[in-house]
Amino acid sequence: MIIEIRKYNRKVQTICERLIEASGWEIARPPAHPNLPTQQGGTIFLTRDELTKKYIGFCRIVNSPWGDIWIMEICVLPEYRRQGIATTLVDKVIKAAKGKVVIAWGVDKGPKLFEALGFRLSKAPVYFHHTN
Repeated sequence: MIIEIRKYNRKVQTICERLIEASGWEIARPPAHPNLPTQQGGTIFLTRDELTKKYIGFCRIVNSPWGDIWIMEICVLPEYRRQGIATTLVDKVIKAAKGKVVIAWGVDKGPKLFEALGFRLSKAPVYFHHTN
């Protein structure tokens, strides 16, 4: 597995949207909220299959106004799931956070993944946090 770290831009957004659609999920467009980090932008951890060079998953993070790192989206193509790819992506995010709190916001798919990685469910709806 190859992991590329990229700044969010239109080209990267298109890659991510194609992965989401290929996964059978809808592209979420939550309404803007004054207390949440930006819905767009951030940094993307993109994964590619080493043999085919095909994009197979991603994790999008943003910096919150409070200094936390927020996981806004994570997606792995169905045929590549259960191979540790999402775990590897989240591990890379935690390492890149360098001691900052990492929060997985709105991740209604995959709570077992986040709990297994040491995240704890918050009282806020669908919200997990990890303290390094």
